[in-house]
Amino acid sequence: MEVYHEKQRLQRCALHTLNCLFQRAQFTKHDLDDIAYSLSPSSLINPHKSVLGTGNYDANVIFAALAASGYYIKWHDKRKPLSTIPFDYVFGIIVNTIAVSIFNIYQARHWFTVRPVDKIWYSFDSRFREPMPFASTDQLMQYLEELQRTRSAEIILVIKDGVQLPE
Repeated sequence: MEVYHEKQRLQRCALHTLNCLFQRAQFTKHDLDDIAYSLSPSSLINPHKSVLGTGNYDANVIFAALAASGYYIKWHDKRKPLSTIPFDYVFGIIVNTIAVSIFNIYQARHWFTVRPVDKIWYSFDSRFREPMPFASTDQLMQYLEELQRTRSAEIILVIKDGVQLPE
């Protein structure tokens, strides 16, 4: 299987995250705008996306898009080690990190996907020219741990509807 990757455009990392997760152009800007408007239909200024039309979609838009596609999410509890993630049951991982911090007053965040393709895990960070493969699950966990330490990463597991995670 050929690896699908999208590069960053404007503030559309949520769009790139979803498309890399599904390994195809499953969603468009129009699709995510429609979801954002459906979440706040009577808002003059939509709180789920940029007023400038550049993207900057929030978690609610991503999670609604996943639900409509037959997937659910589970936030990874930072108090638990990453070794507790049941990687064999997870379709993919969405990572949310601090991209820019200005004196800890303003923090812009960035979304990207980590998922396996043909049993090899990749980071599909749209800021990079190409996906980054991991030699092992241990290497993947080291990468995610470093992101948690240095960029306040949130780890969100994406699971296919009907798949039960082991306790």
